[in-house]
Amino acid sequence: MTSALASLASPLALPCGASLKNRLVKAPLEEMLSTFGGGNPNEDVYRLYRAWADGDWGMIITGNIGVDRRHIGVMFDMVLPDPGDTAAEARALAAYTKYARATKGFDVNDERGDHAPPNGQRPLAVAQIVHCGRQSMRGCARPIWVPSVAPSAVPMQVGKEPSWLDWLLFGTPHALTVDEIHKVIERFVHASMLLERAGFDGVELHGAHGYLLSSFLNPRTNLRTDEYGGDAAGRFRIIREIIEGVRKNVSKSFIVGIKLNSSDFVQGGQSEDDALQNVRWLAEMGTVDFVEVSGGSYEAPAFVQPQSERTQLREGFFTGFAHRARQSLPPGSTIRIIVTGGFRTRTGMAGAIDAGHADAIGLGRPSCLEPALPRKMLDASVPDDEAEAAKWKMPVKPRFLPNVALVGIGWTTMWHSAQMHLTARGKPTDPALSMGRFFSQLPHVTPLVSCTSRLLFAHVLRQLGDHGDACTDAGTFVKRLRSLVTQRTKLLLAVYDAERMRDVWQEHIWEMWPLLAELARCQGRIMVVYVSRLPWSAFRSITGHTISASPICLRLARLPRDDMLALLACDAPSALHDVPPGVDAILYNNVCAVLYDTMKMTVRDEHEMRILCGSVWRALMASIRDGRPPSVHALMPIIGELCRDALARVVPRTTGPDTWAAEKSALPSSKAPTPSALAARPAMPPRTGYGAMQAFLLVSAFIASYNPAKTDVKYFVRELGASRKRRRGKAQRAADAALLEMDGEKEIWNHPQFWGPRTFTLERLLAIFHALLADFKQDMNEDALLVPAERAQRTSDDKAELHLEHVAGEFWSRSATALAELNELVRQQLIVRMSPASKLSAMQYRINAPFEYVRQVAHAVGFPLSLYLWDTYT
Repeated sequence: MTSALASLASPLALPCGASLKNRLVKAPLEEMLSTFGGGNPNEDVYRLYRAWADGDWGMIITGNIGVDRRHIGVMFDMVLPDPGDTAAEARALAAYTKYARATKGFDVNDERGDHAPPNGQRPLAVAQIVHCGRQSMRGCARPIWVPSVAPSAVPMQVGKEPSWLDWLLFGTPHALTVDEIHKVIERFVHASMLLERAGFDGVELHGAHGYLLSSFLNPRTNLRTDEYGGDAAGRFRIIREIIEGVRKNVSKSFIVGIKLNSSDFVQGGQSEDDALQNVRWLAEMGTVDFVEVSGGSYEAPAFVQPQSERTQLREGFFTGFAHRARQSLPPGSTIRIIVTGGFRTRTGMAGAIDAGHADAIGLGRPSCLEPALPRKMLDASVPDDEAEAAKWKMPVKPRFLPNVALVGIGWTTMWHSAQMHLTARGKPTDPALSMGRFFSQLPHVTPLVSCTSRLLFAHVLRQLGDHGDACTDAGTFVKRLRSLVTQRTKLLLAVYDAERMRDVWQEHIWEMWPLLAELARCQGRIMVVYVSRLPWSAFRSITGHTISASPICLRLARLPRDDMLALLACDAPSALHDVPPGVDAILYNNVCAVLYDTMKMTVRDEHEMRILCGSVWRALMASIRDGRPPSVHALMPIIGELCRDALARVVPRTTGPDTWAAEKSALPSSKAPTPSALAARPAMPPRTGYGAMQAFLLVSAFIASYNPAKTDVKYFVRELGASRKRRRGKAQRAADAALLEMDGEKEIWNHPQFWGPRTFTLERLLAIFHALLADFKQDMNEDALLVPAERAQRTSDDKAELHLEHVAGEFWSRSATALAELNELVRQQLIVRMSPASKLSAMQYRINAPFEYVRQVAHAVGFPLSLYLWDTYT
């Protein structure tokens, strides 16, 4: 055993009598695993902390546990009930008891964990309790009109200068009165007592990072002149009273620690000398077991401070302060110093302990990536020069996040929290984890796969562990979903290709997703994420049930070339499996580059790009197996041909509203077309003639393939006379406004991602066909539509509703003749069937005829096509 290994493996006794079995401490982290708005720990939390408990840590300090539900750091923090709420306290005690058992390494239902002594045979379970104070964000738990609290009314400032972001996220805090400070002290004491009853070995007061206790210590944020302000002793008073109150109400063996800043890194804030004085006062009290040293705040995060190259190579961000703190302790003090931040190697950690900088080493983000990191650090078979924490390069921060220090460190926290979420779900951590890949591992659906309600409900329930059988209606689905969410934790459900919901799912099915949490009575525990190319305004239903939902919309820019190629490179291991000899990653990367350069103006979706890349790659491998040499130079003509063929097979998004807008604005000409103009027109396929039915079917298919589905209401909804009479006044004005209302602004749809042709359902085609026949009153033997008895019955039911052209359109749009004519257009390849031939429900089609060709057909039957094609929607 090397000296470095011996230093880390040695036990450490605390003043209260508890003992760490080694010097490695799992530092507090932001798990974000509880319910929205703060709640109790759950099964995900238990699995995560059991993984850490099995990793041989000497001490495990939990993440933030709020003492005040209204003032938490992030919306998914764990919180404790208010003092006096006995019912909530009973529920919390049961949940936190399981939390303590899992942190100690016991099964959550094993009662032996409640009485296990802290004798160095298992990790010590210490709960970090916090009041976020002025750093509690609006909407996380407190209503947006309720201010945060602080020692003084000093607003937050997350940048170099005050900005609107400060007011939007935090607002100006309320200065606590003396009575309110006493209630805060009572909350910390009550939390410590409850956590001891739950089985935790101790608590750590969070007095760093700008939270409430830290803001009391900071002369910049504590401008009080009473007993809780003024000089350094007055600013320290709240911490002294909390520790004294905790010690009076817990057992002598209960651990009491505190986390303090070495500095706030803000001009006018707490200096290093102030922090050293605080440590001396804690040591003189004789009732504190350890001090964890950290630094920074939301306004100046220590881990994003500019660092020199020499500082980056040195391990331990705060070892200098910890060493001076050890030297300043009064003689005979046994308080322990834990240093967190910046440690990576066994020799660096042991060096800090041997040099007297620290008694134990706190590891935060390394524990996210390697929950069992102490096993590697304490493994005698691993040499000192190889015993180090994993160094994973994080993906680039998403572009929709503002480039400020607060959000920058927030992105880092989000990525490491995503790693913890993988561990909480029983999956290994992932060094290449991106937010897209993380969301793809969540429960998700897509209308293109789950095209019926039964398939949809079964797919969601099976991803959550339910068998999913015999679930055919929405009521049964919501009931089962509620039972699953109640047993587990919060649910984040991703809906990919959400713009296709309106075309595939029934209206009462797709409009329930924004209201899923409300329908399941699980507000704050269910979140639905739409991944779509369309704005939220496109998801409004005719019934208006989705109008009440106001989601957060994040616009994601197209991936740049390097990022898209890196994403395609992730498929290289599977693509290079079982390939002919001589094929390597260089060839694969060249194929990806050529394909991207070919498709970049047409294909924006990364999933579609990956599918196309796989298709081209398989075709190329078939060519190599037929005898082609596997060299880039020899295969480049074949690669180019395959990419061009793929481009021709992709839905051509090359026609937009500019085409018919220009045609619409052109002045009509009375002159006969010249021979050259006639020759320029696209040739029609050979046929005997165009009847009205085929012409209107082709026009309807073109409209359905190019117009967004939302414009159907504008162009084709018609009301009969009696229905129109029944709705007057305010209701009529509201209905008219609904066709024009678009979130208060004019939305331009002239973007390539909205161009066509797109696929459409048979039902939508026939509905448009019906509307056109009714509008243009086509003569298709209307007198033979109804037998006399049926005509008399309909007339007697409601004579006012009988419009012969409407009945005719309905008849012909649903007749076998219309379907036969549609099949004839498919045979001529003017319309293409996109769904499999074996699928008879929700059949999908796409127009294949160009605009000029369809315009000539429409002109032949007197249909003004340009008036029915969208250019803008207001």
